[in-house]
Amino acid sequence: MDSIFKAARNGDREAFGEVIVRWEKFIKASLVKTLSCPEDREDAFQYIALALMTEIKNVKHNNFQGWMKKIIKCRRYDFLRTVIYKTRILRAEQEVTGYDYGMNDGDNRMNEPEGGEGDPALICERLEIQDDVREAIGLLPAKQKRAVQDVYLDEKSKPKAAKKEEIGVGGIKYRLDRARELLQNSLPQYQHPLL
Repeated sequence: MDSIFKAARNGDREAFGEVIVRWEKFIKASLVKTLSCPEDREDAFQYIALALMTEIKNVKHNNFQGWMKKIIKCRRYDFLRTVIYKTRILRAEQEVTGYDYGMNDGDNRMNEPEGGEGDPALICERLEIQDDVREAIGLLPAKQKRAVQDVYLDEKSKPKAAKKEEIGVGGIKYRLDRARELLQNSLPQYQHPLL
């Protein structure tokens, strides 16, 4: 086993830094395959590096390369799932509240400014909105909650969601309409002014 890896596993920060430098090209190349946004790739790189730092001390075997490739792959997909889930949450919020977050070339208020740098205030606002909407969805009656989860978050078609629930498409539409009403009433601060 590589002496630098042994030192990193034993908590030597400089050795861990050297491990990251040696694997940086591999990690970044693997991220280019799955993430198109440079900011997401950088965030994913930091997420993977942090995961490696916290998990390296638990390695008990000598297959360092295999372990690194496995951790990089797993954490890359963890990050990707998080990005996809957050995008779905924003789309669900947009569908429920009627407010365009700039995801469909409408109101670009939530889009990043030119140059690709995000406005921290808007990012914080978006995260607060996500938390509020998640909480409000969690308080919905079970049938409406399942309909919102299936159609808006899991992106199932209404016929597939209806089949899963063993009801007609009209029943799913009714549950979604009812959920939308309840969410709009519980989240008036995010309601589009024209609704």
